[in-house]
Amino acid sequence: DPWARAMMIAQKNDNTLIYSIFKTPERVDKFQWVCSFLPPVKVYLFKLKNRYDLKVNNLEQVKHHTISINSGDSSHEYLRSVGFEYGINLDVTSSDEVSINKLFLNRVDFLVQTEFTAKQLLRSLNKPENSLTKVLELKNYSNNAICMAFSLATDQNLVNNFKNELLSSYFTILTITF
Repeated sequence: DPWARAMMIAQKNDNTLIYSIFKTPERVDKFQWVCSFLPPVKVYLFKLKNRYDLKVNNLEQVKHHTISINSGDSSHEYLRSVGFEYGINLDVTSSDEVSINKLFLNRVDFLVQTEFTAKQLLRSLNKPENSLTKVLELKNYSNNAICMAFSLATDQNLVNNFKNELLSSYFTILTITF
């Protein structure tokens, strides 16, 4: 699984950076964080538009169905923390592409994604953008900051210099844009 491998490498190796990554409570102590100035991203549960049989209003109701998620993804961590279980209502895959293919094959009922990533996945499969319907926002999971995560073994001066350059670039862009 590429994401789990990237997380493991970034936690063990010196001078390693993961971008982009959600800063979640489960991950906060594992990295040195540089969070962007972008607004937090909302994460949704999606279903196929033609799955009229799937009517849910909350996560408790979703537990009677199957969600496809990536191993090691922050949504995976979140759903496990609220009572979802492997093999019962979680189908763990190695990539977003595998998850969305399972959704189109009706092997799973739901997919967890940002709106942007869902649209990108649909384009990569040459599927119409209206093939999916947002069902629920994962409110207690949404609004995580999109960050960069340096390994704990990365030199603190390097991290600080990176933060300063990022901040400087951000204000330069604001000055030019506005």
